Amino acid sequence: MWGCQSQSSFSEHQFTFYIGTYTTGASQGIYQSALHHNGLLDSARLVAETPSPSFLQVSPDNRFLVVVNETATAEGQGTVSSFRITDDSLKWLSQQPSGGAHPCHVDIHQNGFVLVSNYTGGNISLLHLNSEGMLSEPDDISQHKGRGTTPRQEGPHAHSAKFVQGSNEIISADLGTNELWFYLLDSNRHKLKLQQSPTLAMKPGAGPRHFIFHPSGKWIYVLNELNATITQIEKQKDGTYKPIARFQHYPKIIQRPTKVLTSTLQKTGNTSMPPTAAITVLLFFGWPKKPEN
Repeated sequence: MWGCQSQSSFSEHQFTFYIGTYTTGASQGIYQSALHHNGLLDSARLVAETPSPSFLQVSPDNRFLVVVNETATAEGQGTVSSFRITDDSLKWLSQQPSGGAHPCHVDIHQNGFVLVSNYTGGNISLLHLNSEGMLSEPDDISQHKGRGTTPRQEGPHAHSAKFVQGSNEIISADLGTNELWFYLLDSNRHKLKLQQSPTLAMKPGAGPRHFIFHPSGKWIYVLNELNATITQIEKQKDGTYKPIARFQHYPKIIQRPTKVLTSTLQKTGNTSMPPTAAITVLLFFGWPKKPEN
């Protein structure tokens, strides 16, 4: 069971967060816990029953929680759901098709647009969240095409997509095509438009999964699941992106992980500092149950 967490509230005494799960086993949906100032965690408690809420995101105004239900119908559709956040529970508000099978990531724009990445569907979809927390049906869907060089990359597998803060730009990481995809958001027509340079290839077999932005906006750090590396991408003066460095992200003295599950970034300096000085990258790994040869 993997928990994706987002902040719902912060006080002097505790940090409250939600945990997404897969419900193919004992789990029943979304759980809530709190980290206290003394370092102790509350026991997680169930706050909403919903199928396989594998990734979740709190709205910018902290009023709503949007989750993907990583499932697939016979027609190849997953769902995305919204909840109202209260002091000690979640109230279900709406559910809509995600635009493809097995949605695995969601991001929310400050103006209410919602990006969903459909892993098996190999596409990203654009919805919107209104002022009452109700989700629309997909306004637009963009289907990725292509494949990589490994068995996991037999076709497109959109793994994440994010709005670039302060712009109408969107970036998506596709593990299957082994590329970053670049879009522009047409906020008037509620449409996704591929940029003039629509993709950027990673090293063969890398498998980009998630990515994070440097506080300055100049660099992107791409978490590659399949070859266990991080690629540093630099934004050029013409607005395009270029890989400038690649790092192995686990110590050589330990066994190589079979999965790199997610990442987050913590700012530790001002935005004028060098890219290696201003951030801390936190990684979450998965290892096999038995050592691999």
